Amino acid sequence: MIYKYLYIFFLILTLNSCVSKKDKFISKLDTTVEYVSQNQQSFTSEMLEVYNSKIIELRENQFSIYRSKMTIEEINKVNLLFGRYDALVIQIELGEFINDLKDDFDQGVNDLKDGLDQGVNMVNELLAE
Repeated sequence: MIYKYLYIFFLILTLNSCVSKKDKFISKLDTTVEYVSQNQQSFTSEMLEVYNSKIIELRENQFSIYRSKMTIEEINKVNLLFGRYDALVIQIELGEFINDLKDDFDQGVNDLKDGLDQGVNMVNELLAE
């Protein structure tokens, strides 16, 4: 009789461990995407590399393991999260690119202004003599 209860206990424990690993995978992915989303304004491409490696691990290694244990809704949620993360990466990198262009433009304008000021000063010195 006790063996029967032990068998049922271990069966339930085994089933729960499979489900909890799948749920941990989804939760880990959701948490990572949410964190990047909430902090995207402060992220740089270099900082993003850490999260990219986590997402690559989840996408390429773990998703294939747990996909067969997921419902259609869970698969759709995971695909949505991966797509959302990819969009965040593009937004962060595009924002960084635009800021770099703006900085380069501002530096170019400053260099041009300095060159013009120096030229005006040179002409003034030449005409003053």
